[in-house]
Amino acid sequence: MKPIYPLLQPYEWEHADKVACILLDEEFEYSPLVAFGFDADSRFEYLPENESLDYDELFAKSLENLARHDYPWETFEQDGFQFAASSGNTFSAEKVLDEAHMRRACELLSSDLLMVAAPRRTCLFATKHDPNEAEELRDQRYEMFNQMIKATFADDSFGHAPISEAIYLIDEGEIYEVVEGGWDE
Repeated sequence: MKPIYPLLQPYEWEHADKVACILLDEEFEYSPLVAFGFDADSRFEYLPENESLDYDELFAKSLENLARHDYPWETFEQDGFQFAASSGNTFSAEKVLDEAHMRRACELLSSDLLMVAAPRRTCLFATKHDPNEAEELRDQRYEMFNQMIKATFADDSFGHAPISEAIYLIDEGEIYEVVEGGWDE
């Protein structure tokens, strides 16, 4: 049997009632869906929806398989703020679910708290989330990150499907909240 993987999908995905999928967390208002299926080289084959599936087991197994993919992070600076990207790979966006991958981003950005976004397939961005940062600097960082999310979500030039403008708040590698991103100034 082929390995099962998670695949992030928009909250209001039109195929949600036909395939095996769950909300990342029902407590998160802006949570995308996590669909399950197999990587079939040039496409993804979804598991059909089935009430007899053990979704907790599917989720755990899919994360186990996802963790086997080791994607690098690249850091870059913009206007004095440091960001990280782990993009360009089949499951880059889904690596937001991989706590070890998120801990590596924490190390690179020298912060236990991160803001992370997966606006499109194969795209994952991160920056530090420092509640103690001076308000003006924090607002500039948030606005830059938000604009990065909006621009990527709107840019279809690479043909990667949009996922969400949501921002995942990370503490030591673990998602603790999902908030709205992509706001207008």
